[in-house]
Amino acid sequence: MERPGEAASFVKAQSEYLESARVKLGNAEMIKGISGGYMSSGTAVPSAWCVGLTPMEQREWLVDCFRMRQYDYFHTANQPRGLYKSKLPRETLSELLIFCLLCQGGRVLPTNWCWEAFLEQAQPVVLTPFSTADATAKYGVEDVAQVFMGGRSLRFTAAVVYCSSVEGWKKD
Repeated sequence: MERPGEAASFVKAQSEYLESARVKLGNAEMIKGISGGYMSSGTAVPSAWCVGLTPMEQREWLVDCFRMRQYDYFHTANQPRGLYKSKLPRETLSELLIFCLLCQGGRVLPTNWCWEAFLEQAQPVVLTPFSTADATAKYGVEDVAQVFMGGRSLRFTAAVVYCSSVEGWKKD
């Protein structure tokens, strides 16, 4: 059972961690240089995934996007990260921090984004695996092609965030 103030403490610690990482990296502009070039043809907007979702649904989608990418690193690319690499929450939170910084720098977030609300919503589920079957049960079809038919895809969103897909990565 969660103790009173535990979620608030988690949010505060993660907010401070995010801010210290931003300072250490210089600022999010450095990351923007890495991730901002994705889809330079102008055919898609990096934040298009959030259109039509409430702020709560946006946060939930992005948490699930992160969790799906962790699943894909392990099951598709044979590169375990986060909770697939270690049972220690620190591993997963470090991966989440990288994901958050890339989101911030890559213009993937809606203008009204609230990091504290995101971390609060992520806290109960971020350490829980999220498979393709989970995504299909929750959202229907999970297929990158959905984006080209007016839908959205967790994997496509992750590809925008990370500027790469795990599809085609060889399993060793």
